[in-house]
Amino acid sequence: MGAETGVDRIAAIDPEFVDACEWTLAAHLPDGELTVELVRTLDAELAADTVHEPQRGRAPLVVHLPRSGETPLELRVHGLADHGTRGGWPAGLRAAGAVLWLHGGGMMLGSAAGDDALCAALSHDLGVPVITAEYRLSPEHRHPEPLDDCFAALVWLAERADRVVVAGASAGGGLAAGLALLARDRGGPSIAGMQLLYPMLDDRPARRPDDAPVWNARLDALAWSAYLGGRTADEYAAPARATSLAGLSPAYLDVGDADLFLRDDLDFADRLRDAGVPVEVHVHPGAVHAFDWLVPGARTSLLARRQRLAWLRRLLDTDDDRVVDTDLVIDDHPTKGRPTR
Repeated sequence: MGAETGVDRIAAIDPEFVDACEWTLAAHLPDGELTVELVRTLDAELAADTVHEPQRGRAPLVVHLPRSGETPLELRVHGLADHGTRGGWPAGLRAAGAVLWLHGGGMMLGSAAGDDALCAALSHDLGVPVITAEYRLSPEHRHPEPLDDCFAALVWLAERADRVVVAGASAGGGLAAGLALLARDRGGPSIAGMQLLYPMLDDRPARRPDDAPVWNARLDALAWSAYLGGRTADEYAAPARATSLAGLSPAYLDVGDADLFLRDDLDFADRLRDAGVPVEVHVHPGAVHAFDWLVPGARTSLLARRQRLAWLRRLLDTDDDRVVDTDLVIDDHPTKGRPTR
């Protein structure tokens, strides 16, 4: 921590991630005021400059849930190919376990379809269905609408699986934590655990460094402004604001020590422990925000993936002897990394 300012300093970046940081939004932001439209345009330009490997694996089953006054909510279901279904979740099928994955993007970028490769690999490695929701984005749809979509997806999945883990990266991790709080306070559905990967938990910028790579303070301020629309965040929008974390399901949290969210995430983990919630925490030296997406083949990324899978397997009681096919993730991601936010 800086002795004079009280602001956390960014740790030295692992050399495996340094070059890839130049292909992220934070490295290309112009001076002056940021807008969501500008950031989306820049994000699309960076995507167009990224070289992708051919997509592999089966396409997911797509399910549409009715949504009052809106277009239907799209769910993308990975891992049902063995059941030979094309029209929907097979009648009478109840999974022993499943994962609800929520994509990142600061609540203003990204898509469920953009995480198809990740979810297909996760389903393959765990041997359980993985479902992701195409939740509405801000500022067109502000809190609580994106979280409402996630809750609808949770209700749908809980009707079809005995044990459901909610998981997500960055903004998706924040939504997963907010979803866990919402489900607790509404009396269900039951959540078996929450896996929070470098989650975006707090709209208050105190003690954060300005120069974080990949996702910096300027992007973070814009994302929260778009999501909240000038309103004060409640605990479901910014889970770090929750007055009590008691009664939440077991948690897994990992973050790099060169991440903007390091202090927020570790504070949240400490509060979970103080509330009696079992929590497993991993801090990765030299890792930046979304490090595993940025450079999937980096040693730290591969280690983090093994640790995450081990925790999910214990929680969902799946086969620990299943072979992890890291190529399912590495080959389906861009060779010049574009991280989830």
